[in-house]
Amino acid sequence: FFLTTLAPDLIVRRNALQVESDRHQQYRKGGKQRSKLRHRVRFGQLSEAQQEAILAQLMQVFCRSRQKYVPYTMDVLLPEVITRIHMLVYGMSFDEAEEYLLQH
Repeated sequence: FFLTTLAPDLIVRRNALQVESDRHQQYRKGGKQRSKLRHRVRFGQLSEAQQEAILAQLMQVFCRSRQKYVPYTMDVLLPEVITRIHMLVYGMSFDEAEEYLLQH
C-alpha cells in the first residue's frame, strides 16, 4: 500500500518542480544513450510484488490511453520513482540512493 500510494505523489511533485533527471536527458538523446538506460534499472531490496505495484501505478497514470509512453515509463519513470522511494525511506540523497541501488 505504501509504495502504490507514494509513487504517484513523487511523480506529481517532480513534475511540479520541473526537474529533469540524467535519465530523462539520456532518453531524449535516443540511440545508444537510450539503450544503456535499460541496463541501469535496479530495484534494491524491493520484492517482486512491490516492483509490480509501482509499475502498475505508473502504467495506469502514464500509459492508460497511450501505449507510446511505455518505454519512457520503464526506462525513466520506474527507476526514478524507485530511487526516490529509497531516498524517503532511508533518508538518503538522490545520488546516495542511486548508488545504493546499483550495489544491491
